[in-house]
Amino acid sequence: MLDFSKVISAFLTAVMAGCAVVLLSGAVNPEAQYVRVVQTADVHFQVAENRCGTGDTPQFRLCIALALADKWRTVADADVKLHKTAEARHAQRVMNAGGNLIVALQKCAAQAIWEQSNCREQAKDVFRREVSRARVVQAHEHDCASGSCAARAIPRIMVKAVAPKAALARRSI
Repeated sequence: MLDFSKVISAFLTAVMAGCAVVLLSGAVNPEAQYVRVVQTADVHFQVAENRCGTGDTPQFRLCIALALADKWRTVADADVKLHKTAEARHAQRVMNAGGNLIVALQKCAAQAIWEQSNCREQAKDVFRREVSRARVVQAHEHDCASGSCAARAIPRIMVKAVAPKAALARRSI
């Protein structure tokens, strides 16, 4: 007869060995790690979707928007880790802005009718500013990658002291 502690010990050893293989293979193969992160994000989204329930209520839509925004952020973060490019970081910023937008719009839908229009416009304005900021940062990163950051440094302007009006008045005749 097998001893129960030996079975548990063998099981835990197998699990630990499996975890070690997964961790080591992720360090060696970034693409495989990316795929795992995306699959995990999908699973987390499905769990959140089940937790949100069903229906067409503002709470349900907000719950789904939060889960979807989290999934987008996770995938964008994994993409940045995989590619490490200015384009990936730009896409990450845009995805974060998009996630914030869908959550904000669903929060607006939960407000009183007379507040919804103003709330939506504010959410869209925030989104436009974030996307615009992402474009500026991307352009700056592109310029820095080409080596022109140092050449574009803004020189300090030295301003001479200006005499007060009283001193000027004494000079005039």
